[in-house]
Amino acid sequence: MKLPFDKTYDPNFPEPSENQKAFLERHPNIAGKSSVDAREAHQLIGTFITGMRATRPSDRQKKFLMDRGRWTEGMTRGQAYDLIGSILTASSAHYPASCFDA
Repeated sequence: MKLPFDKTYDPNFPEPSENQKAFLERHPNIAGKSSVDAREAHQLIGTFITGMRATRPSDRQKKFLMDRGRWTEGMTRGQAYDLIGSILTASSAHYPASCFDA
């Protein structure tokens, strides 16, 4: 999705949220510069996540889905993530929350 704004840092625009800052700290190569505002952080993070979702699934995702007979060859990481989320949500609906406590 294209956002209707200039991609340059605007000191009058709000700083990134704490969550955005934490994400950018975990992925320092995303921003490429030290000063980004909230809207630029939003765009950078969204672009990164979209790109990651298009990559191949992790070995753990593949094993999780294969163990449950839900693996489909050619899935993307994002498709695997979504399917795992729906499996876990469905599982938690059938068991009391105490079953998942460590």
